[in-house]
Amino acid sequence: MRTALTNARQLWTIDPQRTFSGSAPTEAGGIMEIVMDSTVYTVTIAADGSWSWQPPFPLAEGPHNLSVRTIDRAGNIGAPSLYIVNVDLTAPDQPLIIGAGDDFGDKTGLVSSGQQTDDRTPTLKGVDEPDSIVRLYNEQNQLIGSVKASSNGYWEITPTLANGEHSLYVTATNGRGYVSQALEAFTLTVADGAAVPVPGKVEITHAQDNAGAAQGKLLDGALTDDTTPTLHGTAPASSNVLIQYRDVNGQWVDGGYAGSGWTDEFTLEIDLTPESEISITHAWDDFGANTGRLESGAITDDRTPTLFGRGEANSLVYIHFRNVLGKLELLDSVQVQEDGNWSISSDRLAPGSYDFYADIDLLPKDGHENNFTLQIIE
Repeated sequence: MRTALTNARQLWTIDPQRTFSGSAPTEAGGIMEIVMDSTVYTVTIAADGSWSWQPPFPLAEGPHNLSVRTIDRAGNIGAPSLYIVNVDLTAPDQPLIIGAGDDFGDKTGLVSSGQQTDDRTPTLKGVDEPDSIVRLYNEQNQLIGSVKASSNGYWEITPTLANGEHSLYVTATNGRGYVSQALEAFTLTVADGAAVPVPGKVEITHAQDNAGAAQGKLLDGALTDDTTPTLHGTAPASSNVLIQYRDVNGQWVDGGYAGSGWTDEFTLEIDLTPESEISITHAWDDFGANTGRLESGAITDDRTPTLFGRGEANSLVYIHFRNVLGKLELLDSVQVQEDGNWSISSDRLAPGSYDFYADIDLLPKDGHENNFTLQIIE
């Protein structure tokens, strides 16, 4: 039976044969002694102080004791560094959709799979592995919502659905990046009785992104990586529609004829690396005597501030923060709206200084630029 080390740092990995590496410049030419579960291995420390070691066989799932220490060329032994390496090879259980909450119209309540609702924004409810990221997909396999499950595994996602039949499913991703299998689809028919407007006014209603990982509907002002987005709009029946655009210098392509009797401009920001444009623009304080917009560096007494930002339309953004102990944590995830904006309300935070950042990666990382800072007071 393996006895766990005390005062050891916890490491998590999904690679049962991951490479361990480090640097010991003052011990160049010496030996790095690695003890994995009582088996001793040694590697030579390179001239630049670097060293690396890979287990000769895959580690079993579960915790493993690891210690490393230097032995210099004179035989002097350094103090060991202790770790517990946790190998996680198991995906989360398949998430369960309990039902859809209908709070619109005369008849409200929980709607089961296969039933009909007049609520175009039903709240999907379910359970899964605690603290996992739950993603909701539609019948086109498009991501339409995500949320972090609570500490007891409960989650809710409120998508916007068009009239018609929908086949929805969810997956769960745990903290090590493993993705669950999806259960049988949850089917729902939306019929809100709204009449379809008759086209009349010439206008661009939206665009469609069909490129990259994040695809779907784009509204005015959206950020997209699709260099050939499809425009959609309305006009009188049988009429001809002329589409104009500004070039990179801001000039209309047809010169003198532009701007006379045209629709309002429909703007898209096209960027082949949209992840570089993810940002937290501001926060909002709605607690206490002084409320309103907060810029980075602000002081607030709101312990649940709402963060606002920009990102690629329809993409999933992860919000991380550095807590009062200096540790990076995942706050939550949010799907960017069709116009490129997103917002998320934080959990209750203890007083202290916080650095927030938004990113496309699930796992937190140091050295992130453009942090958004708040000082929370009593």
